[in-house]
Order: sequence, then C-alpha cells, then structure tokens
Amino acid sequence: MATRPGISKRHPVAAEILRRWRELTGGAAVRDEQRRTLVACSGGPDSVALAATLAGAGGADCIAHIIHDLRPPAETRADRDIAADVARSLGLPFVESAVHVASLPGNPENNARLARYAALRDLAASRGVRVIATAHHADDQLETLLMRIGRGTSPAGFVGIASSRVLGHARLIRPCLSVTRDDLRDIVREVGLPTATDASNADLRLARNAVRARAAAALREVFPHAATHASKLAEQMRAVGSLLKTSSLALLANARRPDGTLDRSPLRDAPHLLRTAALRAEIALATGDRRLDDLHARALTPLSRAIADHDGSDRRFSIAGAHILLTADHLDVQKGGVPESGL
Repeated sequence: MATRPGISKRHPVAAEILRRWRELTGGAAVRDEQRRTLVACSGGPDSVALAATLAGAGGADCIAHIIHDLRPPAETRADRDIAADVARSLGLPFVESAVHVASLPGNPENNARLARYAALRDLAASRGVRVIATAHHADDQLETLLMRIGRGTSPAGFVGIASSRVLGHARLIRPCLSVTRDDLRDIVREVGLPTATDASNADLRLARNAVRARAAAALREVFPHAATHASKLAEQMRAVGSLLKTSSLALLANARRPDGTLDRSPLRDAPHLLRTAALRAEIALATGDRRLDDLHARALTPLSRAIADHDGSDRRFSIAGAHILLTADHLDVQKGGVPESGL
C-alpha cells in the first residue's frame, strides 16, 4: 500500500494542532524530530485525524491501538485492523496491546479507561518514547463540563480534561482540545484515510453518550461555538485553580501552629471557597492521598461552616480517611483515630 504524507502542515486545523503539540512538548527550544510521539488511535475519525496531522509533520513515532473486551470480538478486531491500515498508509510502525476488564468490579468504562492508559504507558516505554498523544477535542471538553454540572462539582471540576499530565515515565498530551470534532473530520475527509465507527457510542444509557446526543447537541444549535468556548473556559479555570491552590497553601502556612495543628482564626476569616480549598489540601497532606485534590466541596462544606461559626465546643469530623478535631481555637487533622482532646 502506498504511503500518504498525512495532512499538510499548512491546513489551518492541522496548524493549530501542531502549535499545541509543540507547546506541550517543550516549545521552540525542541526540534520536531525530537518530539517522538506515540499516537493513541482507536481507529475512529478523531484519532485518525491526529495521526495524519503528526505524521505530516514527522512527529509521530508510531500508531498505538488498545483492544479491550467490553465489545464483541468481531467489532474490536475490525477497529484494530483499521488502525493498522492507517499506520501502514502513513508509513508508521503499528503497536498494540490488549486489556481485559469485563470481569473487574466497578464501573466498566472507567476500568477500561484506566487500563488503556496503563497499556499506552507500557507501549511508550517499550519504544523509548516520552510523549503519548490522544485526540480529545473541544467537544469532549464541552461534554465533560456539562456532565460535571449535572452531577454537581466544585470550581476545580471546571478545569475539565487536562491538556497534559505525567503518565509513568512519559507525558500524556492532548493537542486537539482547541479544535472541534467537525474540524477533525474535515482532516479525515481531506486525507481519505479509513475510519471506524464505535457502535457503543449510540448507547444512550451511558451518561456521556446521552449528554453528547442531547444536551451538547442542543447547546451547539443555539451557540455554534459552544465547544471552543468550553475549552477556553476550562483552560482559564485551570489557571484560576492553580492560583486558588497557591493561596490555600499560603493560608495553611499562616494558620500553622508550632505543634502542627491549625489556628482557627485565619481559617474563620477566609472566604468559604478559599477555606474549603485549604481544608482539601490539609486532608490530602494528612492522609498522603494526592487524589484528594478533587475531593468534592460537598464533603467539606459542613466542616467549613463549623469553622466559620462561633460555637466554641469541641466537634469531630471524619472526611475521606482523615479525622478532624475542631476546638474553640484550633483544628487538628490526622489520618486514623480522632484526636481525643485539644493539644
């Protein structure tokens, strides 16, 4: 099969994806050939467009496909074959891995997502590649924000899908977040590469599919640029979240007493939003659980309100593995047993 060069770097959507790819992989100080990138490719239009874009710039090291057992074997094999055809058409190596999650307890979709990322991490390590790219785009960001609004979230939830994060010894990047699903399909049409269709995307019993088909589609009918606006909002909220985290750590440092407990007065005087951010950070520190950066505000609100009131009696709280003693003048957060008395 003859190889294709991918999409032209001058294509406006491709140029935007490449701008973000370079920004997320070291900026102007790094040459494109040094940004070797493993491209995660399901065979769907979005990931095929990303593969064609990075291939056109010489930035794709390989195409990687992960098979999981949540769909009929014939469908998964067909998707795998399309991804392999895309790799051959672009003149790139094809690597694959299989994960088995159907029998695991818990949410199957979440289990599959975690297993896919672990498999991508391992494939990247096997090739000595330090960058993994996925094709999450602005419409995915819009759907994520709508889901978080629907389920209830804190300001931290509005950071949406991260454009970059550490994944093992590699960095996972999402250079398509500033472009839309339709933009990516335009690339696919122009390069003429095959794509797969995931029949499970039509299952409206899954929350994301229902949000995509109903809420997000209705919003785009009224506001055609809703997806790109959502992506910009998430990026801005990430900066706001970083500022809030810095301010919350400064509040904790100011409230810290020599014995390691927290002076109640500075916490009481802080705004509720800042106080809950500080409590989240303190509980994460006490328990050693960094995942608590996303601890929902609802879990923290009763404690935050108690700190702000003028009740001087001793009160105890248990939140996310931390046990907290609130007295008239201080707050003691510990992992394990509730402190018996003030220090």
